[in-house]
Amino acid sequence: MRFLVLKTIRSRIIALAGLGVLGMCVIVMTGYVIGARSKDDVLTRQYAQNARQETLRMIMDEQGFLNTHDMDTYSRCLEDNRGIAETISGISAISCDTRITGLADEITSGLKRHEEVFNTLHGNVVLLDKARKNIRIAFDGMETHVKKIVDKINQEEFQAMMMGGQLDSNRGNLRREAKDFLRFGNERFLNIQDLLLFSDLVAYEKTKKAMEKEFGLSVKNTEVVLGAVGSAAFNKEWKQAMEGLNRANELETSMLKAWKRNKVLNVELKETADHIEASTLEIFNVSGANEARLKKTGNTVQYLVALVAIILLGLFAFIIIKGILKPLMHTIIMLKDIAQGEGDLTSRLEVDKGSEIGEMARWFNAFIEKLEGIIRDITRGVETLSTSSAGLSG
Repeated sequence: MRFLVLKTIRSRIIALAGLGVLGMCVIVMTGYVIGARSKDDVLTRQYAQNARQETLRMIMDEQGFLNTHDMDTYSRCLEDNRGIAETISGISAISCDTRITGLADEITSGLKRHEEVFNTLHGNVVLLDKARKNIRIAFDGMETHVKKIVDKINQEEFQAMMMGGQLDSNRGNLRREAKDFLRFGNERFLNIQDLLLFSDLVAYEKTKKAMEKEFGLSVKNTEVVLGAVGSAAFNKEWKQAMEGLNRANELETSMLKAWKRNKVLNVELKETADHIEASTLEIFNVSGANEARLKKTGNTVQYLVALVAIILLGLFAFIIIKGILKPLMHTIIMLKDIAQGEGDLTSRLEVDKGSEIGEMARWFNAFIEKLEGIIRDITRGVETLSTSSAGLSG
């Protein structure tokens, strides 16, 4: 195999060294590129882990707000949401993996929907708190008017006893029914409180159904006794108490709708939060897998590049050595032939112009040619001397 471009030994050695340097550069650059990509995956993984931790914290804060209705906790929940969004934005900026960027886009959309649901839930919580307070006010107003009837009857009983008489039986029955009415009213409010605290709709509806029957009977009995007593003042107080009861019923109905809406929103809030948390975990796993795959690919590429470089270096070295040794061996053979006295001074080395070996062959050929001329002159001189000697002898 002949070198068609690199003629000199120096150029071949430089090319051999350059090939080695090039191979090293390829290995280093491959490692650098793989390292840069791997660094992005490591950073993406860290971001994903941070986003997951922030999501779990947001879930805890939201649960805390739903339990306490604390406005500082509500503000902290919104900050948690914004913090997650910023972290996910960082992932989108550094990752080149379409799967990861797709998951990041899903999380961004999920965070927006999650914030919308949470804000709606917050509005419902405020509405429920207001409804509960208004129901308490309605029941308190109702209780105030009924207590006035009871207090008035107690005063009448005291006056009758002071005068040696007794309280009218109808008034006694009215007081008893009024007290039962107050007890049922308190039990109804406690049932509402239990619903808001324990979220047990089945128990609430069961208790409400049982109390409505007893409460309705109490109202009916009270109105019958009121008719028997025939007091305009009592009827006025009772009418105002019934207005408070109707107001409480309306508020309870609207509160129950808001509570049911809250349950639906709670489910959606949990679903969106779980989806966000699962997506951040998936990004964490995908980036970890990418990092491992890049490291494996990088090692494989570096091994292949090193192997190819070694093969090329070996082939190049073989060609260089062969290009040097062939003319040297030819020169050695010629010198050996001359040294042994059987040399053919007419033979010449092949001259490869442009190389050190070719230069050496040219000057060696010049030396042999000069040596051949000297020996030829000596031979001629010897022949002339021999002829002269023969002539003198004859």
